[in-house]
Amino acid sequence: PGRPAAGLHDEQQGDLAGARVSLAEAARLNKLKSDRQAALFALNAGLKLLREGKNAAAIERLTAATRLDPTNPEAHRQLGLALRRAGRLREAAASLQQADQLAPRRDQ
Repeated sequence: PGRPAAGLHDEQQGDLAGARVSLAEAARLNKLKSDRQAALFALNAGLKLLREGKNAAAIERLTAATRLDPTNPEAHRQLGLALRRAGRLREAAASLQQADQLAPRRDQ
């Protein structure tokens, strides 16, 4: 069964500790899913802002995307490119390196 169902099953069986663990894991997974969805929204908003030439606002959105989902290589890559356009070369290099560590490009 899924985590919430497992937690309820554990509770019905008198295993309160097991129920707490299952429900806590369900809550953690729900937050992770919510954060990843928010990161995707922030990434898309950042890309739109880049297309509109609003680099500073794009950097804010892309930074939010990397904080919400630090495992998203595209968010790191796009942030690095935006930072490079802004002349923030050290930060750009760090973001691009993070992107490559998460998902190496084929051309390397």
